Amino acid sequence: MNPTDKELKLVKLNYTQRIAKRSNETGQMISTLLQQLAEENQKHEDIIDNFIDFANNLIPKLSHKEQTEINEFVKRITDLRITANNGVGYMLRLLNEQNQITKETTAELKSLLDEGI
Repeated sequence: MNPTDKELKLVKLNYTQRIAKRSNETGQMISTLLQQLAEENQKHEDIIDNFIDFANNLIPKLSHKEQTEINEFVKRITDLRITANNGVGYMLRLLNEQNQITKETTAELKSLLDEGI
């Protein structure tokens, strides 16, 4: 027995509702993780800034070898800062993609409901 047009629309509606719900939940999870990442990143930014200020004040008082070592350490910290900021940027892109999926499935749901079942 072949399903009727109405039955097919109901299946499509149900499936689209599940996708929209899951997409919204995923977006909320990404948003929460992004908030946590940003908060942790800010804490580390403050620590890094304080250390760099300390190092800049200390460097003139050190030997050339010690200055080189401190400068290398500051470079590694700066590289870590860039990596952390890239992580935040990546999470923002994920969130934007997820929001787009949610928007599209919501529009599809509205369209299905407007068609009537």
